[in-house]
Amino acid sequence: MSTTIKTVVLGIACSLVVSGANAALNISWNANAGFFPNGGDGSVGILGLGQSAIAQLIFSPDNINSSALAGGATSGGETILSQITVTNNGGAFEEYAFFAGPTVTGPFMPGFVYGRVFANNAPVPGTFYYDGPVVAAQDLSALGSPQVVGINRDPINGNMLNLQVIPEPTTLALLGVGVGTILYRRRRKA
Repeated sequence: MSTTIKTVVLGIACSLVVSGANAALNISWNANAGFFPNGGDGSVGILGLGQSAIAQLIFSPDNINSSALAGGATSGGETILSQITVTNNGGAFEEYAFFAGPTVTGPFMPGFVYGRVFANNAPVPGTFYYDGPVVAAQDLSALGSPQVVGINRDPINGNMLNLQVIPEPTTLALLGVGVGTILYRRRRKA
């Protein structure tokens, strides 16, 4: 009798685990409004003829945009779900880096997603990048249509994105020295 009860309990537990394992991410991401340089008025896009930019869809465990690092790497426990290169080949409005990224599917993870676009194809310290709004990741295993994540709304008409710059290594080092000095002085006074 106890073996039958154990088997039933184990069967229920396994079915709960399997049903949770079927949860899925299904994200369609894009930049429908384009981008312009820092301080620009929208009359010129971020890409000159033949230039490329990197666009990333990023998963974040927290509801924040962490800093980008040189080479397009992420920080703060974030993961790049998808990355594409957008090139200005001389087509209409390609200088603004409009794009529709590939649909991203995979196992669901509780957290958040957002898009990032680097103003050039080789992100180095001092490079500007644009962060889109952070949105909660949704479990879309039961729905056929994807969650749509727009990296930008319409910066050309005034909705500028969260514009950032990849920090210089010396700036980070000086910040660390300053914080260390403050902590040392506080400890010494105590």
